[in-house]
Amino acid sequence: MWRKQRRMSVGFLGVAAWSLLLGSAAWGDDARQQERAERAVLRQAQVAERQHERAARLAQRQDEVAQRESARAALLAERKAERAIERDCLTPPLQSANIPGTATFDRRVIQPGGRVEPVVDPLTGTFADVPPGTDIWVLVYPHLAGKYYQQTHHPDFGPATLEAHGEFRTSASFGGGAGELYDVALVFATPRASAELRRILGGWAAERDFRGLTLRELPQGLDQKDCVIVSGRRRG
Repeated sequence: MWRKQRRMSVGFLGVAAWSLLLGSAAWGDDARQQERAERAVLRQAQVAERQHERAARLAQRQDEVAQRESARAALLAERKAERAIERDCLTPPLQSANIPGTATFDRRVIQPGGRVEPVVDPLTGTFADVPPGTDIWVLVYPHLAGKYYQQTHHPDFGPATLEAHGEFRTSASFGGGAGELYDVALVFATPRASAELRRILGGWAAERDFRGLTLRELPQGLDQKDCVIVSGRRRG
């Protein structure tokens, strides 16, 4: 009987030990699974961090490339503008009339390829042999706007003042940005063409809308005598 009980006790102890061993193995498996899960999360975080770093480096390179391209485009535009001001005016000569006489801008005031202030006042030049009744107008043609703007220094929007000693006097506005190109044309105008230019300019002033004239909208009766191409002065 005692032996039988002893065998049973030993059996129970074996079962308990085996259960404990199984429990330890299961705990070990859980720990390893948790460790693997933690390593997987860490690897994912490291991968995400590397991807973020690569994306940041790529964005920085793209930004640097964009800045270089922008600087290059600005340099090319500036060089193009510099080459442009070395040639004749962009616009064709305005010759819807054949009016005798000569006139030129004072090159000390405005010169081909020069840079001008937003307002040139006075804008002067010389003339000779102008027929009676003929007026002198200055037309500014901003290349970006692509339209003509007649200039005046009179409150009644009239043409240039003709002095007795053969000098004309007016003013001109260059309202675009620094570096913008302008053709500045000096034209003789018949009485009818001059009156039309004055009427149009007065209407713009009344409406506060100086919208300019296309080539087709210019009145007939103009004869160009001089033209220079200039650019707006850079600030600073």
